[in-house]
Amino acid sequence: MPYKDPIKRLEMCRINTRRWRAKNIERARELGRISDRKRYEERRPKQKEYLLEYQRKNRNKIHGYQIKYKYGITLEQYNELFKKQEGKCAVCGKHQNEIKKSLSVEHCHKTERVRGLVCQRCNIAISVLENKEICMKVTLFLEGNRVSN
Repeated sequence: MPYKDPIKRLEMCRINTRRWRAKNIERARELGRISDRKRYEERRPKQKEYLLEYQRKNRNKIHGYQIKYKYGITLEQYNELFKKQEGKCAVCGKHQNEIKKSLSVEHCHKTERVRGLVCQRCNIAISVLENKEICMKVTLFLEGNRVSN
């Protein structure tokens, strides 16, 4: 062995690798992409499994981060609203247990003020009704297609 000292051997290996890469740029890039892709494919199932497990274990923590980032309220404030509304949608009054998804935080997009917790169906209706032009068109459409008795 030319270098018995492992540190010196490692240093020379790095220097030689750099020299080879400098001379063979395209081949080095190709080998890098292949090894990156291979490493990604090997790790992907484990990473996916870990992520799903983490999400399952930390559901409340993740929900807290999301509502803090999106709406500027803490999980405690969300839970206060939930208790205040008795677990029901602020618009239609359906209880959380009657719907598939959790209650959404309804907020004004202009002022960012949180108005309450609503079910997904009411949240969509509110977004349509906030736009007065669309609201008028929907009203006219319904009035024009009303069946007379």
